[in-house]
Order: sequence, then C-alpha cells, then structure tokens
Amino acid sequence: MPATMRATKEKKRRLGTTRVVVERIILSERDTERILKILASPPEPPPALLAAAKRRHSRSQANAGSVPPP
Repeated sequence: MPATMRATKEKKRRLGTTRVVVERIILSERDTERILKILASPPEPPPALLAAAKRRHSRSQANAGSVPPP
C-alpha cells in the first residue's frame, strides 16, 4: 500500500466524522469588503442558535463520563 494512502487513512481515523473542505474562491472587491466587515463585527446569534448551543453543551456535559463508541 502506498504511503500516501496510509497517511490518508490515518488522517480519516483521527478526524472521525469531521471533514475539512478547502477550496479557493475569488471574490469581487465589494464582496471582499462585506466579508471583512462581517468578520470584524459579527452579528449577534439568533435565539434559536443560542438555544441549540445550550442543548448541545448540556448533552456533552451529561455524556462526559460515558465511554465513547469504538
């Protein structure tokens, strides 16, 4: 088995279900300015997002002592 395939399988094993997608995109000047403005001063999260984050945090705390699946 080539070394590159082993490295890929090892990365997949370490990442689990997480996938990283990196693509190069080209933005117009207007869009670039808009994105930079949003990154510098992000909008407040909506209530539904805050509620979901709290639920997830509660679940992770409840499962902290459990054994992860193989």
